[in-house]
Amino acid sequence: MEADGAVAEGFWRAAHGQQSWESAIGGVVRQTRARFGDLVVASASGDIDHFQACNVSHVGMPDLIEHGIYDPARNPRINATLNAAPGRVLSEQDFLHGRDPGHIDLYRRFLIPAGGSEVMLAKLPLQLDGRIAAFTVSRAAGVGAASAAEKARFQALLPAISGAVEVGVRFGQMETDALVAAIGRDGSATMALGVGRQPVALSDSAEALLARGRHLVLRHRRLHAASAHSDAVLSRAIDDVVADGSLSRGVRRVVLRSVVEGDPPLLAIVSPIPSRGTGSFAAASVLLSIAGREPTADHAVALMDGFDLTRAEAAVVMGLVAGLDLRAIARERGVSYQTVRVQLRGAMAKTLTSRQPELVALVSGLLR
Repeated sequence: MEADGAVAEGFWRAAHGQQSWESAIGGVVRQTRARFGDLVVASASGDIDHFQACNVSHVGMPDLIEHGIYDPARNPRINATLNAAPGRVLSEQDFLHGRDPGHIDLYRRFLIPAGGSEVMLAKLPLQLDGRIAAFTVSRAAGVGAASAAEKARFQALLPAISGAVEVGVRFGQMETDALVAAIGRDGSATMALGVGRQPVALSDSAEALLARGRHLVLRHRRLHAASAHSDAVLSRAIDDVVADGSLSRGVRRVVLRSVVEGDPPLLAIVSPIPSRGTGSFAAASVLLSIAGREPTADHAVALMDGFDLTRAEAAVVMGLVAGLDLRAIARERGVSYQTVRVQLRGAMAKTLTSRQPELVALVSGLLR
């Protein structure tokens, strides 16, 4: 059995990148004669932000979340953790009050088959801007319930665990914020997504995109495409890029349809963020970015200056770049279709382009 000091030191080594978080959690798993353990950071309502574990696969975690494994209304363990005093160690008998776990749906479907029938859990005593952290170890039924002495030994480890977790989470958030800020510097709508598609960091353009609700929306703190068809495609793309926690699946591109008729679609790039087993907690696993700014009045002025376009010709070009066709541009500007065609020909002559797609490609490249 490892000494308590060595187990506690493992968490600080993990926070400083000298040991994996899985190994640190494994020290507690061995210390408590458990089968597996997990360390979770969540909102006050139980929505998961960070997940680190020993002997627990990350594959399928989004599905488990969707089935309510972390729903406090359905999982007594989560409800007990949310309502527990920080630093107090609880076991199954402390909150089930004689209820048969086999009669509880989530226990019967997920927890009991996983082999962790006896649990010790604790809410960590730390400050994380309204979020909480919890540490859980699960023991096989044959080991039996934790004794008072085992609870006390587990509790003695909590201060060291809490300090290391706070450092790891804070630095992980700083790194993710910096990544999103750097990529979104050119006006890209960029967002980092964590477990279950929950946004961890958003660029200003991404916040504006979500506020409009035409292409992307938040439902229960999780990102969805506003269009049902696009949401199914987006879900598959995210699953692809995080498959097996590796980068081997590469980048996926997703067309996001708008729920507003006539609104042009957007092209989103979905890419994996490499997870790290040591150092800062991986605050996100997926990066979603919609490159470039939306065309603005400043862009129109730049086209007028750069190509000597008239205001009307620039308006036609900007409409095409935004995804509108000539008839939609005519309706929007209150002029005839033939007038717009004449203005388009003038714009193509001044930009030395001969076809409409060529003009759109030229201007789109300048605006990105």
